[in-house]
Amino acid sequence: MARLAFAMSCLRKRLKQQERSCPFCGKPETIFLERKFVLLELRRCPNCELQFRWPKDTDSDNDAFYQSEYEQGAVTALPSQEEIAVLRKSNFVGSPMDLSDRLAILAGLVPRGKILDYGSSWGYGVYQLVGAGYDAFGWEISRARAEFGRAMLEIAVESDWSVIERRAPLDGIFSSHVLEHLPSPMPALDAFSRLLAPGGWALIFVPNGGGKHAREEGVRWGPMIGEKHCLALAAPFFAKNLVAYGFEPPLFASRFGRELVSLLPWNGDLRALEGDELVVAARKR
Repeated sequence: MARLAFAMSCLRKRLKQQERSCPFCGKPETIFLERKFVLLELRRCPNCELQFRWPKDTDSDNDAFYQSEYEQGAVTALPSQEEIAVLRKSNFVGSPMDLSDRLAILAGLVPRGKILDYGSSWGYGVYQLVGAGYDAFGWEISRARAEFGRAMLEIAVESDWSVIERRAPLDGIFSSHVLEHLPSPMPALDAFSRLLAPGGWALIFVPNGGGKHAREEGVRWGPMIGEKHCLALAAPFFAKNLVAYGFEPPLFASRFGRELVSLLPWNGDLRALEGDELVVAARKR
């Protein structure tokens, strides 16, 4: 039913001739790259380098989807009280929610301090951040998942953005596979810039829209675009735009599984970032 509703929404937007302008910079001239499932197009903006799905989602589309329709395995499946007890005892190590490898990267940038988990689902990342010694809290669009995290993990997960704003300035922002779900990355980048203290770091993980599989398979590579993924993010987009939000030139790495290449400056060659996961680290000036 959810897929049918998504298809009908896309069809209505096509029939109404929704503009194909860039959802980030607003430029009207964007380039068609590929078609997926007949109704969807992967497009690229030559001005800002954003790759995005057309028809586009509105903010209200996005909010409604993540309140009631979104399902993504362990990320959204709320465990029982007994399962929570086991996960807490092991600090999630070895589970699908184990973020220890990602938090090791964060520790190299921000060894301590106040951290926001942006897009925290039911708070398993916040729990691990707190366990690692951070003053950590999360923001989650789903009110039900945020409430579950507060009740079952006894950590701070908020759906009210004004509560997050009052916690600034922050030493770091951690965001794992969230930005590709947004209709536009602009609100997130603007928030990261405003919330971070000078010298603070944003550490971002997304499916690598410029990696080997993305380049070779295009929209046939599952994470590229679809109902869940509005954006196909790649290094050129971040390299071109983060500086305008008050960040130093970002560092990049990519991963196949958990194997990580060292964080390095962008050299303009996508072949240096072949993995399926893109890692972006950006320091606030």
